[in-house]
Amino acid sequence: QEVLPIPLEEAVLDYQVLADACPTYWWGYSLGARYARLEQDFSATYPFNPPDGTTTVDTVANFTGVGPKAGLEGERLLFPSCGLRAYGKGSASFAVGHFAASYEQNNQFNGTEAITNIRQDRIVPILDFELGLAWVSPGEHVRISGGYMVAAWFNSINTTGWIESVQNGSYQPAADTITFDGLTARGEVRF
Repeated sequence: QEVLPIPLEEAVLDYQVLADACPTYWWGYSLGARYARLEQDFSATYPFNPPDGTTTVDTVANFTGVGPKAGLEGERLLFPSCGLRAYGKGSASFAVGHFAASYEQNNQFNGTEAITNIRQDRIVPILDFELGLAWVSPGEHVRISGGYMVAAWFNSINTTGWIESVQNGSYQPAADTITFDGLTARGEVRF
């Protein structure tokens, strides 16, 4: 089996507003738009097993969409003498777009056993949340931050659900949630 990495492309345009600030903390909100593209590829080969023969399965499930985005963000100074801060941010998007999915199954002896594809329009709510620490230089011209981020894409078609729907004969994959999480790091120079 081979599950290829999930390429994820995003472009975000935000207008940020500072809601409250003092020497030890600040918080604000943002409004904007998000473009999102998600590609899921899966390939499996089931080796020769008499009397069936070698079987291969290849699937693709891609999403492309755009929609509004809103978020909250804040930061608190932890140690004023060294510029260390804690930050948090979260956002919600509603990407309107379409899924394009395909499935092909071939057998060494029988040839093509199944081939199908679907196109479905869906609204995909996307929630992002991030927490971390940041160091900011005196004068706030340099900022280095690191944290942990979690993102969830709701009402999605994932590879497992697509394969199961085809093999069960329904060809209508359920609404699944795809999650991403991991460490983040950023370096900024501000003028």
